[in-house]
Amino acid sequence: MSSRQDQRAAEGAIAIQSQRDTIVHQGISSEDVRTIVESLADQMPKLAATAAAVMEVRLKAFEESIMKRFDEDAAAKRDAFSDPDFQHVVIEAQRAYARTGDTETHGTLVDLIAKRSSEGTGSRRAFAINEAITIISRLTRNEISELAFAFFSRFTQNNTVNNLTAFCAHLNTFIDELLDDLETNRQSYEYLVAQRCATISMGEIRLIEIWRQVYPALFMKGFSAEKVDKIVGETSPDVRSLLIPSVFNPACYQPRAMSLEVLLSMQRPPSVSVEHVQHIWAQAIADLADDAAIVQKLKPQCPRIEEVIDKWNSSPLKSLDLTTIGQAIGHARLTQIPSFGSPDLSIWIK
Repeated sequence: MSSRQDQRAAEGAIAIQSQRDTIVHQGISSEDVRTIVESLADQMPKLAATAAAVMEVRLKAFEESIMKRFDEDAAAKRDAFSDPDFQHVVIEAQRAYARTGDTETHGTLVDLIAKRSSEGTGSRRAFAINEAITIISRLTRNEISELAFAFFSRFTQNNTVNNLTAFCAHLNTFIDELLDDLETNRQSYEYLVAQRCATISMGEIRLIEIWRQVYPALFMKGFSAEKVDKIVGETSPDVRSLLIPSVFNPACYQPRAMSLEVLLSMQRPPSVSVEHVQHIWAQAIADLADDAAIVQKLKPQCPRIEEVIDKWNSSPLKSLDLTTIGQAIGHARLTQIPSFGSPDLSIWIK
């Protein structure tokens, strides 16, 4: 008998040749699926017990943190626990931490609860904090840090910073805490948009430009001696009393205040008018150091300055506008950094 077998198969078909019985396995059968599902179901009680134990530990730790915060923070109002809406918020926070177990989420939620306790139910801040507590369980550590760094960069100013050393020390604290968590891929920021924490605008602002706007007196190139003489000729000889060596370039001179408002409030000779002061300030801020010069000046005291600038400028951070929910989360995360302190959220959310 010949063993030759001829066959043809159409495109997409399977051709099988065999001299004996042939068994074909086409993936997992229905019975296989049933067996797998049943075996997983058998594990559920054990898994549920393990999960319950983990949850109990997390909830206990969270409870202790809340009690400690309300014992130590005079701004946290215990009376809020009698408010049904506040009770609901606390339950949401417990669920959020029980699900994640993340230490940053833990601290951020405790801060949000403390802030919420001082807000009357029905206020804009109360609504924003309520939503922040609900949403935070759906955010990764990275996304919380992105909100925090955006808030820090766009909405805060340290009024004690009056020289480059202090500026670098201030900046380094937040770089060390948040920079490694910042992502550059767009998906992370689109997710923040989807969670109603932010919007991505068409415009953008570079990180150094924010620094120049918030701390202009740190980056003034300063007036040369010849320029000072010209300003004196245009105003009054007494304007020299309003000048100090430049912070950025000590060989030159600049106004002796960090802002125009402070400069105007300083005592000055009668011969120096408000217009003279405004003229001096306008001349100074018209000539600020460029990006390259600022990086070169700051890098010895801020080793990661190029990295933080690159992350900001190459990611949607440069176009990220925070909603009130995003501001509440970002602010709460920043309060976990000791040097940020605990400024009232009402400064930003009215």
